[in-house]
Amino acid sequence: MTISVFEVDPTSEEDLQDASHLLMQYFDNWVLLRDMNRYNKKHVPGQVLYSDILRITEIIEKTRQRNHRIFIAEENGVHVGIGGISNSGELTHLYISPEHTLGGKALRNT
Repeated sequence: MTISVFEVDPTSEEDLQDASHLLMQYFDNWVLLRDMNRYNKKHVPGQVLYSDILRITEIIEKTRQRNHRIFIAEENGVHVGIGGISNSGELTHLYISPEHTLGGKALRNT
């Protein structure tokens, strides 16, 4: 198993689209966690929130403007994770696909 990491090119629409898809997976898994919290009544179960979509858009736009850096991890050509760092050096998001964590157990199967 060899995992490589590359920085998203802020001028590449293909890289930015790949980053958007990974961020959507990230927020989709947050939805699962919100659904597991029986006290959270702020959304319809299984629904990505509008604020989640706005956050993805904000991350991509900041990357285009070079105010944010995105890194994608891949294994055998398959994207398995994403991370972001602000220009101030703050880790803004980190996501690894569930299939590549917890000994291979996906969140949906637990």
